[in-house]
Amino acid sequence: MKEPGDLIQDTRSNSDELLRLVYVDDCRVLMRSNHRHEQTGRRVYRSDYVDTFEDYVESGRYQPAEECDEAPSMPSKVDAEEIQWSEVDGIGSTTEEKLREAGITTDHDIATTDDNFICDVYGMSSKKLERIKNYINQ
Repeated sequence: MKEPGDLIQDTRSNSDELLRLVYVDDCRVLMRSNHRHEQTGRRVYRSDYVDTFEDYVESGRYQPAEECDEAPSMPSKVDAEEIQWSEVDGIGSTTEEKLREAGITTDHDIATTDDNFICDVYGMSSKKLERIKNYINQ
């Protein structure tokens, strides 16, 4: 239960969330939820470290799920827009270079990468990340 396309259920109480594994590597697991964000209506993605994901599977929190109408599909195409870093208030060439080197260049990359991961790994303040998100949501 760790291959792209696998369907799992989050078994926490009061959770009807189904998750489709979209991407798996040695470090991260990216999952697409059947839930949508309450304010924006956008599709919700969840990202876990592989160790955390495996702990959830072992504990029974994540369990294989049966295919059903409510199951999220695999994304067929990502409609991502390149971020024009020079237009983002407070983002300079050093931050832009760090993000580009990490492969974070589109609104989709920002939306599907954990905020804490971006801030911790790339030394970005939460204020800078908020500026990027505000720019994307304009």
